[in-house]
Amino acid sequence: MEVIQFAWGGCGNLIKQCLTSDTTYNRTVDFYNKLTIDKLYVSQEWTIRNDNIYILSHDCNTTGINLVWENTLDTSFHYILKNIIINHLIPVHDNIIERVKSVIMFNTNLENRLKQQPHTIIDNLLKNPIQLGEFCALHNPKIDTIKVNNIYQLWKSAAQKYYDCHNQTVLGYFSKLGIDYSVQNLYNILYENTNT
Repeated sequence: MEVIQFAWGGCGNLIKQCLTSDTTYNRTVDFYNKLTIDKLYVSQEWTIRNDNIYILSHDCNTTGINLVWENTLDTSFHYILKNIIINHLIPVHDNIIERVKSVIMFNTNLENRLKQQPHTIIDNLLKNPIQLGEFCALHNPKIDTIKVNNIYQLWKSAAQKYYDCHNQTVLGYFSKLGIDYSVQNLYNILYENTNT
């Protein structure tokens, strides 16, 4: 089994679904078609997360596929967008701003460590579905790049819905932490990329 290492919001599950699309395609399409905006994205994602081919890990201890965003704040923004209450940190911090701060600190530390090893900049794969298909084919020659592109388009549509619903809230959290942040990169991937 190969390990996919990525920070919270780093798209490890999307990449795993693309890499295993030769065997999990129908289940993945069904997941995205049933995904609803009134529930946390990440909680719904657990229904398809586990697999016996790739292990997903929020760590940096072994070789494998290391995924990072060019800007760690993009990773954190993307995660909080899809888990707006940051439910996995509720026992640790009652204050949402402290939870946001913890996500940013965790992601920054992990992505900095992952960037010291061979890694893939996830932004590049999300900006260009052809490159995403080629990346997947390198790891799994049985990949059908049409299926990978379909999964990507479903992911993009779902991410757009969460962006539309929660982007101002997440920007407000960042602002309360004194972070001057523009969500331009993710916005371009979701809305303005002429390659998709």
